[in-house]
Amino acid sequence: MNLISKRERESELEGKSTNLVALSKSAIPSAANARRSSRPPCRPTSDAGPPPRPIWRRTTRSRRGSPRPPVAVPLRPESPKSRAKLYEGKDGTPTKKKCCNCRNSRCLKLYCECFASGTKKPAKGRRTHSSVQFEPSRSTMDPHPRSPEYNSLLLAGPRLGPLKQAHARLVVAGHSGSLPLTTKLATLAIAAGAASYAHLIAATHPAPDSFLFCSLTRAAAHRGRPLVALAFYRCLLAAALPFSSFAFTAVAKACADLSALRTGMAVHAHAVLLGFGSDRFMQTALVVLYSKCGQLAVARKLFDAIRDRSVVAWNAMISGYEQNGLAQRAIEVYKEMQVAGEAPDSATFVATLAACAQAGALDLGREVERHIVSERMDITVFLGAALVNMYARCGLVNKARNWFEMLQERNVVTWTSMIAGYGMHGYGHEAIELYHLMRREGTATK
Repeated sequence: MNLISKRERESELEGKSTNLVALSKSAIPSAANARRSSRPPCRPTSDAGPPPRPIWRRTTRSRRGSPRPPVAVPLRPESPKSRAKLYEGKDGTPTKKKCCNCRNSRCLKLYCECFASGTKKPAKGRRTHSSVQFEPSRSTMDPHPRSPEYNSLLLAGPRLGPLKQAHARLVVAGHSGSLPLTTKLATLAIAAGAASYAHLIAATHPAPDSFLFCSLTRAAAHRGRPLVALAFYRCLLAAALPFSSFAFTAVAKACADLSALRTGMAVHAHAVLLGFGSDRFMQTALVVLYSKCGQLAVARKLFDAIRDRSVVAWNAMISGYEQNGLAQRAIEVYKEMQVAGEAPDSATFVATLAACAQAGALDLGREVERHIVSERMDITVFLGAALVNMYARCGLVNKARNWFEMLQERNVVTWTSMIAGYGMHGYGHEAIELYHLMRREGTATK
């Protein structure tokens, strides 16, 4: 009995001592536990998901030169309002697209100002913890990046000196064999008036293609250099390269400007041989060619063969009849155009007014004038000169003078039409005064 009671007392004393040690540990926390318990949590715990990764600042150097260690700065907790509500309607359907992850809740654009400027801008009143700038890639901002050599050509423009500098840059950079850059360079040389330099560029290329010569032919024809356009057409023939409809239309325009009927007929035969005879652009260019060369029967036959006639084809036929002195036939073609339902443009009205002036068709001229006013068309210098000429030839000199005064820009044709109208109808004094006024204004502009 004594032994059993002794052992029970010893076990009770040991249990009491362990309880006192546990109570002392829980009552007196350590310094580390105190600091850990006093620190607020970085982000409130929620069921939304794991906390975001901390954003690291860039390593900077202190004044003494020793690098500072990177500091982890946690993100601020977002508001409990879900940002998805900004982009959803009442029925849950999306109403607006989200922005470019700039964390700006007010910006609802797909590519906002933060994306365009290249930096992440926080919302007003919000503090950012990252000094790392957002730099979008070049392919994101510009889907079709251009080379520095092409940009130098664009900056040079139709100026011969800067074009030669850009050409030297191409040669030094090793891009002298690039066909797109060579084509752009030669086309700009044509625009600068250096046809021989453009021919030299095209002739010295190791492997010229059809697009190079076709582009040069078209550029020369549209710049008023028909002989240069024919020269490039011969280069295209000599190189035995494939042709396109744009090359044939450009050469036909050059032949029309030169009134070269035999050369134009050869170009026509070549186009038919290669299968471009039924092309409507080629047919329209041939109508202009034969009309300017006086072959109105051939021009009318080609005009009737065009299936889908554009306003350019109608204008070519009306102008062809008017320029060859067949004003009544030109008026008939204009009426056919109205029946066909084709909408006229300013070039149509210029040719029709010229035909009305020749035939003395004042009623049709007034109808054209009402159409111009009702459509609020831009009164160009050519259209204004046609109106003045029509009213002056039809005897309404006061009406012609009204249109003459309303024109903001006048050319020699406008002045000549008004002076001729005064002299034709017995207003010699007014014609002389207008002539002196023209000389004064012409002297002032010079």
